[in-house]
Amino acid sequence: MNSVESKGITVSRYVFWLLFAGITAFLKESSVDQSGLNVKIAAVFAVFGIVSSWIMSHRQGTEEIILREPKIYFRDTVSQKFGVIMLVVVLIGLVRIGVTVLQIKGYLPKFYNDYYMSGDQRVLLFNMAANVLILSYQQTMVSQVFLYNYFWRKRTGTSYVLGMIMSGIVLAIISLTTTYQEFILYFLLGMVYTIIYRRTRDFKVTLLLIIFSNVLGAIIV
Repeated sequence: MNSVESKGITVSRYVFWLLFAGITAFLKESSVDQSGLNVKIAAVFAVFGIVSSWIMSHRQGTEEIILREPKIYFRDTVSQKFGVIMLVVVLIGLVRIGVTVLQIKGYLPKFYNDYYMSGDQRVLLFNMAANVLILSYQQTMVSQVFLYNYFWRKRTGTSYVLGMIMSGIVLAIISLTTTYQEFILYFLLGMVYTIIYRRTRDFKVTLLLIIFSNVLGAIIV
């Protein structure tokens, strides 16, 4: 089985991706407060997010060549794995809506969206753009693609389960969760995302489902 690099370099490189994703998420969160959108910080977020995403994309292409990954076509994935894709859509909806229901009933504290806290319509538009164009991409790369390429390529049950658990932990970390309830939410979502990526190995399908999840989250949770 091909490997990207030596174990030491691989771990160091993955820490680098974690820092990139964490800084991007931090800048996004810092762009908004109760008074509304901070345009200057939002601009820094956009520049850093775009540049770091480009670096990730360039590295992904290099690793596909190193690992000799077969060409995967989006249309073929959708037609051949449609059932799995619909299952993941349902699971994402259950997790997102289930958390909202528990919040409404008082079993979980509410996660207040920045838009509702500030009342600034620009915040909602910023959150949507940030989630769709930058955060979803980096979440896909760091919690799925690079994690799989570096650590969980063996096709065994143990590798699959450990990969799911680690994906959940990584997603919770780079989402900058501050409460255990948020950690559990993103941990569950990370494991759900792993189902589709491991079953399809299609980056584009996984990215679209994470975008769907983040847009849903920006609206309801």
